[in-house]
Amino acid sequence: MIRLLSLITQSLLASASYLNTKIPYHDKILISYPSIMIGFGILSQHIQWIFMTE
Repeated sequence: MIRLLSLITQSLLASASYLNTKIPYHDKILISYPSIMIGFGILSQHIQWIFMTE
């Protein structure tokens, strides 16, 4: 279970760094910050759900 969470986190970080290379600089802050916050919010909800079901 912990290994699954680390895989999800690594994939989130990899996709975020990939997006950083593709987006122009002035658009980066507008796009990356809300999407990262939303992503971590969803991830934390999933983590809470996983620990509640076990």
